[in-house]
Amino acid sequence: MIVPMKKVSIIVQSKDADSAVGGLSSLGIVHVEHQKLPKGEDISRLRDDLELINSAIRVISEAEFLEQNINQQEEIPEDWRFVAKHIVGLRKRLEQLKEYSGTLKARIASWQRWGDFDPEEIEKLRQKGIYIRLYEIPAKQLKDLPQGVIVKEIFTSAGVAHCAVISRDKSDINLREVPLPKLGLEKMRTRLYKDGRMIELIQDDICKYLTYVKGLERVKRQLGGKLGLSEAINGMADSDSIVYLRGYIPFDKENILQEAAQKQNWGVVIEEPSEEDRVPTLTRNPRWVSIINPVFKIMEVVPGYREFDISLCFLIFLSIFFGIIIGDAAYGLIYLLLTLYFQHKFSRKIKNKAPFYLAYLFSFCAIAWGLMTASFFGQEWLASRSIKPLVPFLADDKNLRNLCFLIGAVHLSIAHIWRIIMQFPALIFLADLGWILILWSAFLLARLLVL
Repeated sequence: MIVPMKKVSIIVQSKDADSAVGGLSSLGIVHVEHQKLPKGEDISRLRDDLELINSAIRVISEAEFLEQNINQQEEIPEDWRFVAKHIVGLRKRLEQLKEYSGTLKARIASWQRWGDFDPEEIEKLRQKGIYIRLYEIPAKQLKDLPQGVIVKEIFTSAGVAHCAVISRDKSDINLREVPLPKLGLEKMRTRLYKDGRMIELIQDDICKYLTYVKGLERVKRQLGGKLGLSEAINGMADSDSIVYLRGYIPFDKENILQEAAQKQNWGVVIEEPSEEDRVPTLTRNPRWVSIINPVFKIMEVVPGYREFDISLCFLIFLSIFFGIIIGDAAYGLIYLLLTLYFQHKFSRKIKNKAPFYLAYLFSFCAIAWGLMTASFFGQEWLASRSIKPLVPFLADDKNLRNLCFLIGAVHLSIAHIWRIIMQFPALIFLADLGWILILWSAFLLARLLVL
């Protein structure tokens, strides 16, 4: 559910601004609304530091490094910026080597059939008046080459001869010339091997910094707190010797703020938000409903303050839809086993377990639907011979279509009912009421047609 919020204004003397913001930060209940744009050298520096440490944490949190089991954590050195910059620099070097290695592998594959030769030796021969060039020549045109050239056919593919043409002068041949590579095959392979070894060394070097994971995260929290404080202080409005800030608090935290204000001698005004206020959204749901939050994060969907929280409804219908779409107990069991495996493998490294619980729910829904319809790997002969559906009603295609229509009608009706509640008593709610009538009329018509 969306938690009701209160709008607060906190007034203090200019000399007490820092301590007031620090006190509010320790309470952790006020969402500050800046009265002016926070700016300054300290803020820019803190943002740069926060971006740097976030980049370093992202590097050592990648899957290829998470597989390393690091039991011992060390205190991060005082110069944490050097550590973070070194981690980020190693990652950039690693990406460059991997990208070049991929290019090198493609070049080796493309030059494999030409054989091994040294382009530098060909250049030395050119300086002595002996020209060796590579061409792709249609096999039918080999006999049309000019006199005075030596043609060495390397290989033929799809009717095209790949040849080395040797001549005493650089006479133009009106055919497709293949530019020489910068390195021969042997040197390419040697470079690929060396780069592979360097990649392994860099990966090992990055893994050494896994012992600083907790230290980097602690520094990140400290920087985030300092940045929040600096932005809050610089974002306060001022008038003579008085400064003030505005923000929002959950309705049930009002007493906590008032008690802190009495102790610190702050001036506090608490009121209801107006329609023009951009009130932040705070949602509180039971843990079993909160497992849907990862889906909302992927979709980047956040309900507005004056909207409805659809978490519970979305979780219920998404689970039903998943079970119907997969509709197979065997596949559901596979998803369940995969979820168990990944949770066992990564549970210590992933704090938020909601994705695992959501996957369990989806797996059980697929298994349940598969058992109700006796669907196992989509094999109808298996169900007809040895396994009967738990709900024979769903084995009939007409019944199944009717059920799907019903679920869809209920789903859409809930959405329109929510809009009616939000719009009432404005007469515009009649539009949604009309859509509900149209929706159920269409459902009844569809049911008649199906029957």
